[in-house]
Amino acid sequence: MIRSLAFTTQGRLHTENVETFLMPTLLSDTNLFLWIDLENPTPEESKFVLEELFHFHPLSIEDCVKASPSPKVEEFQPKDDDRFASYLFMVIHAVDYNRKDGVFGTNELNFFLGKNFLVTYHEGTLRSVALTEERAIKGTMHIARARSCGAQSSRCHRGQLQTGAG
Repeated sequence: MIRSLAFTTQGRLHTENVETFLMPTLLSDTNLFLWIDLENPTPEESKFVLEELFHFHPLSIEDCVKASPSPKVEEFQPKDDDRFASYLFMVIHAVDYNRKDGVFGTNELNFFLGKNFLVTYHEGTLRSVALTEERAIKGTMHIARARSCGAQSSRCHRGQLQTGAG
């Protein structure tokens, strides 16, 4: 399943559940931040988003679609013949507690984070992703972009996805 949210530069929700044919247009708009969540995606959905829309590096796509035993963070910078924008690829293992069984488990969550996009990829429903999406739709959170602040600021390079009340 593909879910998507587009946010303005002020961090407000602009569009929800973007049609796939509109995604390239929204992605090219530098005034928007696009979050695409792939939950239990079909091979066709994965191929469209990871390969055709974003043109991510084949090694990060391979690491994403196959289960990874350990977390990782890798930075991808395009070479002359690459079609992707710079991005960070992250694999984390979210901890989940099942109250009924009293058992802790882990679920893999993959991130592709670029200047104006976030792609999340996971096999099962993850409560943290669902709650974040719900808060974004209800307008009870703010999405902030990293900003360049020059040498005069000690806070430079601290851009982050903020999920505080907005």
